[in-house]
Amino acid sequence: MNLEVEIINKQKIAIDKLLKASLSDTYQRFGPNRSAWVEVLITDNEEIKILNRDYRGKDQPTDVLSFPVSIDSQLGQVVPDNEVLALGTIVISFEQAEQQVGRFGKDLNNELIGLAQHGLRHLLGHTHDNQGNWQ
Repeated sequence: MNLEVEIINKQKIAIDKLLKASLSDTYQRFGPNRSAWVEVLITDNEEIKILNRDYRGKDQPTDVLSFPVSIDSQLGQVVPDNEVLALGTIVISFEQAEQQVGRFGKDLNNELIGLAQHGLRHLLGHTHDNQGNWQ
């Protein structure tokens, strides 16, 4: 199974290769046994705030959003096995990631990778509680 990752990096941080490798590893662990595609948009607080307001009713920036395109047949929508499964788009706020690095003392690359993995798991149908425990 192969994950094709398309990155739109509006912040011009050199992380594309790391993100692709990390998301591919995450997909190998948690994804179905078929080829898939995901898009990652690295943007700013202004753009993610608009998306958060328009789609979640929260008029504030957030660190990561996931927008699914299709879901597999177990969840109700049939995508033929011979077609690439289009998972959707993960939107990451670079500014929020930087702020979280400052607050939590993390490495910026690791924070961005963690946010992308978080978004991918949501696109794969996973949920979590308020403490971050995945289900």
